[in-house]
Amino acid sequence: MADAVTATTVEDGPREAVFYLTNTSDGTGESAVTKVDVSALSSLQDGTACTGVRIKKITFTNVGM
Repeated sequence: MADAVTATTVEDGPREAVFYLTNTSDGTGESAVTKVDVSALSSLQDGTACTGVRIKKITFTNVGM
């Protein structure tokens, strides 16, 4: 069984984006998984494309393992 990975966009505004990421693991780990594709985020109000991000906060829950 492989890991079940999801990335849900909760909010994608011109200055802030919020994502809900999950990984239901079978213990083998994950590799080459894109969590946030910066090029796919909303543009600024003047039409300028997003070219980078900064992580403001990470909240996590670990069950088992």
